[in-house]
Amino acid sequence: MFCLTATFDQASGDGFVRFNGAQFAQPPDFTTSNLTHAPSFLDTVFDFYKAPDAHARYRRLKKYASDDQDHRGELNLFALETKALRGYRLKWTRPQDWLELVLNYLYEIVSDYGRSVLRPLVAVAITFLIAVWRFALLAGQFDAPWKWKDSVWVAGFLNLIPFAGQSEIGRRVMETAICPQVNLVSSPYCLASIYRIGAIEGVVAVIFLFLLVLGVRNLFRIK
Repeated sequence: MFCLTATFDQASGDGFVRFNGAQFAQPPDFTTSNLTHAPSFLDTVFDFYKAPDAHARYRRLKKYASDDQDHRGELNLFALETKALRGYRLKWTRPQDWLELVLNYLYEIVSDYGRSVLRPLVAVAITFLIAVWRFALLAGQFDAPWKWKDSVWVAGFLNLIPFAGQSEIGRRVMETAICPQVNLVSSPYCLASIYRIGAIEGVVAVIFLFLLVLGVRNLFRIK
């Protein structure tokens, strides 16, 4: 295990260097090296290290992993680089950084930087259940979820599929099945509410579904 920074300043050569299975508490510094063959870091563990130049070191190591076709290592180093760059470049003391910081933290929490399939799947499920619950309240369903009518669940499912809930058929299903009708006319408040809930669910679901597809893609790319 390397506990301190391993520096390869101006290192050069045409041999093969392997650190397979090693563990680094701090990322080794290859930023100024000039090696003919990229070092190998298969199954190497890199701990997160917070330093002003850590993101540059992780970026260099990520390039080596890419050259070596080490997809798992490349993905892990991308996560470390993004996290290190966030700590170096973005500050909570600067209001102009707040949006990017929030999005960066959400990317880490919900997707683990594209490495997780379970996290975005759970996020999609939570989004679906919250939307169904709101549709149930609009439809006057105040009992247990398993007693809610099918149309409530259908409305929630339609808005998980991009643009399905906003299609003519999707709107008709939600309007007639959820909103109470008086003289064959639905309440304007109810109609506005189902469109609002559906639009929010649809946008959020698209983001989480994208992260889910990204996680699946990275999982099979690694395998």
